[in-house]
Amino acid sequence: IESFHDELGDPRIMILSPFGGRVHLPWKLAILAQIRQQLGIEPESLHSDGGIVFRYPVENINHIIQIIKSVTSQNVEELVVEELANSSFFGIRFRHNANRAMLIPRPKPGRRSPLGLQRMRSRDLLEIARKYPSFPIVIETYRECLQDFLAVAELKELLHRIETNDVRLAIRNATVPSPFSAS
Repeated sequence: IESFHDELGDPRIMILSPFGGRVHLPWKLAILAQIRQQLGIEPESLHSDGGIVFRYPVENINHIIQIIKSVTSQNVEELVVEELANSSFFGIRFRHNANRAMLIPRPKPGRRSPLGLQRMRSRDLLEIARKYPSFPIVIETYRECLQDFLAVAELKELLHRIETNDVRLAIRNATVPSPFSAS
């Protein structure tokens, strides 16, 4: 975990790891859920294959690090499921599933709809479907996200290895980002 201030002076925290985007996305979702529960804020965040970066308005870096550490192998799955429905990732997967199930009508048969129109109709359908937790496309989207796209089991294993000190967690407070997080 590396903390530094960016070019504009905003605080950033970077979690650097070689475990890939399939592990980083659920980890980011779980951390965002904890930050929202404990601080009531929504930091900007981005994940990639090389790690996760957070831009946050809180100057106390140690508090954010404690929140990151509060995501454990015991609570991570619950936090991911809780945060997943509000994520843009879930919205994208829902739109794909709704299109595949032909629940989003096309203006003219045989012609493609503009992507913006598909997103708008998908968002409207998702808002209605949220009222019915057993709606088949919502269930399929959860299944697809948790089993096909997110490596939650691997994240649980990684967090367990961190908890048992098999994987060392190093924390670095820096004035400038390291070469790994400079980009």
